[in-house]
Amino acid sequence: MNCLLCNNTIDFKLNIKWILSLEKYKRDNVCKRCREELGKCKIDNACEGCRREQKKLLLCNDCIKWKNNNKILLNNKSIYTYDNLIIKKYFERYKFMGDYYWRKIFNIEFKNFITNNYPSKDWIYIPIPVDEYTMQHRGFNQVEGLIGDLPYSRVLKMKKLKRDKKQSEKSRSERLKT
Repeated sequence: MNCLLCNNTIDFKLNIKWILSLEKYKRDNVCKRCREELGKCKIDNACEGCRREQKKLLLCNDCIKWKNNNKILLNNKSIYTYDNLIIKKYFERYKFMGDYYWRKIFNIEFKNFITNNYPSKDWIYIPIPVDEYTMQHRGFNQVEGLIGDLPYSRVLKMKKLKRDKKQSEKSRSERLKT
C-alpha cells in the first residue's frame, strides 16, 4: 500500500503479538515520515484555551480577548498544528476538492483521540451539517467522514440561508465575527 500524502510504499510488518491478540489490524494510510512531518501539537507550549502553539502554557491573546468579552472558552484540543504544508494540502484535497478517500489519513487517529479525551461510552456525536450548496459541490459532510465508525446522529438541520462567503474565503477577523 502507498502513503496517501507522498505515495511512497508503506512497510507492512506483522508481529506475533498482534497475530495472537485477535485484534482487527489498523492499517495506517500515511507513512512514518509523513506522519512525523504532520506536526503534532505539543501540550507543553500551547494556549490553555484553544491549544494554539506558543512559547508558554497560558492563554493566548485571542483567548484573553474572548474571555474579556464574557465569551466561554471552548477548551479545544488539537491533534495537529494548522500552520503546516501537509495539513494545508490535506484540507485542500479533502474539503475543497472533495477527495473523500483522504478521510482515511486521520480516521484511526481521530477515533483514538476522541475515545481517549472524551471516554464516555454512551455519547452520540452530532456533526454540524453542511448546507445544500456544499453538499452538492463536495458530495459529503467532512466531519461525518472523519467520525468514521463512532456513533453519530444527524439531528441538526441546516436552515436555508443566503449564500455567504465560505469560511476559507474570509479573513481571520471575519471568521471570528461569525
